[in-house]
Amino acid sequence: MRLGAWARLAVGAALVAVPIWKLGTGAFLDGLRAVGAAEVAAALGVGLLTTVASAWRWRLVARGLGLRLPLRTAVADYYAALLLNAVLPAGVLGDVRRAVGHGRASGDLGRGVRAVVLERVAGQAVLVAVGLLVLLASGPVPLPGASVNAAFFGGERCWPPPARSCGSRRCRASSGPAPRCGGTCAAGCSPAASGRA
Repeated sequence: MRLGAWARLAVGAALVAVPIWKLGTGAFLDGLRAVGAAEVAAALGVGLLTTVASAWRWRLVARGLGLRLPLRTAVADYYAALLLNAVLPAGVLGDVRRAVGHGRASGDLGRGVRAVVLERVAGQAVLVAVGLLVLLASGPVPLPGASVNAAFFGGERCWPPPARSCGSRRCRASSGPAPRCGGTCAAGCSPAASGRA
């Protein structure tokens, strides 16, 4: 075994050993007791499916750029990148390693890096789109901060804005604060607003 392989093994062992030495095994063992085999199997299964799907997406992007990337290699590199992203500062160093490694292996560092960048951008775009769909489908959601409200939602306290009504009367748009999420506006209702004197 080469010196670099031994060094990687030692660093990996230290990443496990130092927290156990400093914090003890109590929290880890309590966590293991709190979950059953079914939960662990489900988590591992979901993790495997999402990692294979992400690796497949990376492979498609690489192929679109004219680079060869076997699915088996993509999955192995993706798992390594996820681990490094989780344990190293900045949260992207695993992706940097993946990009540089694939670029060097394929003989075109620039396209290898572009493949990873495009794959990550595509993943983030899908995540944002799904998040917005869930947000809009879930009904009114409280929004923090007046500046966010004014900038994006015209001063409303929640999105989508609730109907402004007080029983049978309508609220004037210009009067009073916006209603609370899921409620109606208490201020600003007047007979004049509903067309009655």
